[in-house]
Amino acid sequence: MDVKKKMLIVLIVCVVGFLYVLGHVVYWQLVRGAELSQAALEQQTRDKTISSKRGSILDRNGNVLAASVAVETITASPVDVKKNDKSIEEISQGLATVLEMEYEDVYNKLNRDTSYVIIKRKVDKSVGDKVRAYLDDNDVSGFSLISDTKRYYPYDNLASHVIGFAGTDNQGLAGIELEYDSYLKGATGRLITASDASGSAMPFDYEKLVDPEDGLDVVLTIDENIQRIAEKYLEQAVEENQLANGACCVVMEVKTGEILAMATKPDFNLNDPFVITDEEKLEEINEYPEGEERNKKYSEELNRLWRNKAVVDAYEPGSTFKIFTSAMAIEENVITSNEIFYCNGYKHVANYNINCWKHAGHGPQNFVRAVQNSCNPAFIEIGARVGASKFYEYMSGLGFREKTGIDLPGEDLGLMHERSSFNEVELATYSFGQG
Repeated sequence: MDVKKKMLIVLIVCVVGFLYVLGHVVYWQLVRGAELSQAALEQQTRDKTISSKRGSILDRNGNVLAASVAVETITASPVDVKKNDKSIEEISQGLATVLEMEYEDVYNKLNRDTSYVIIKRKVDKSVGDKVRAYLDDNDVSGFSLISDTKRYYPYDNLASHVIGFAGTDNQGLAGIELEYDSYLKGATGRLITASDASGSAMPFDYEKLVDPEDGLDVVLTIDENIQRIAEKYLEQAVEENQLANGACCVVMEVKTGEILAMATKPDFNLNDPFVITDEEKLEEINEYPEGEERNKKYSEELNRLWRNKAVVDAYEPGSTFKIFTSAMAIEENVITSNEIFYCNGYKHVANYNINCWKHAGHGPQNFVRAVQNSCNPAFIEIGARVGASKFYEYMSGLGFREKTGIDLPGEDLGLMHERSSFNEVELATYSFGQG
């Protein structure tokens, strides 16, 4: 083979080799470049979330109803923990004792091939100090204690349905905690650190800290003292009247519409919202076989406890609605204050006799006395004078076909007849607040 052929072969081999290398460079840089860069970033950095301090919830007088207290979250870098003289088994056993955790849970976390795990969230400062003492006494490294907060409710059950509660991640789950979560939660911070190929932490110069922003406080119209009194007597009423489905109570400042107290029974402990304390209910639940069915019954009971009956449930307004029927009639000039209405104990409407609460009747009475007596037949006549069309128009104008807009989750529209089915009988019963 002459020199020219040899040079040609060498050239071809070089060109093919160059194209092969170039193809691989293009593949790794352009096709998989972003993916590999992200993987390298994840391998070389540790990104820890720093919880913000959730804002407080206060009553109208500045009394704290919900606050955030300082706790700590225990984290570890398993790749660093494994470099200690003590074995993973020994360290797991020691920490399990201090943190009152199961040994297997701690061991399974520390035995992972990763640079970041959470051992336990939101431990009290006293427990955090015990962890530090154990780590120092046994010369164990690879752990971090990160400042954190947890929700604390100083009055346990007080206004539980209004305040609501937050989860372990400081996310509002019910009540005001949920409704104003975006204001209360603030913004979480981040601690970004670099690690080498083995997963060990790099020097301090590689750290970047983004400070968290604390949440805003929320002030309620609720008055703690009035709330406490309302709950006391509501619970007494439930017991005396043996109300199996509980009851609710609302105390309002009528001049402004501010809610001074809102109570629902049964209630629950805000510091342990997932715990059912009613022994009878627990016995009923435990009668179901362990597993999905029992868990379902437990969840149903929790949802029953969490249900704010004052906001979510529907009620007939009853005789309180007679004030609105009176206002309609006065506005339409269809009655006078001295006009006489006769009550013999019932009113015949269409094919029905609709009774008064006083079956013997009130006899003759003027309008003022009819209001004082809360007389159903008198208000049936008053409603009939207003007429179905005007009456329905007033109900819409007075807001009975709209939500109140209260700052609590779960409110729905009231249940009312459509105009097409609002006939003589419905007008009669609506006039005194039923139907």
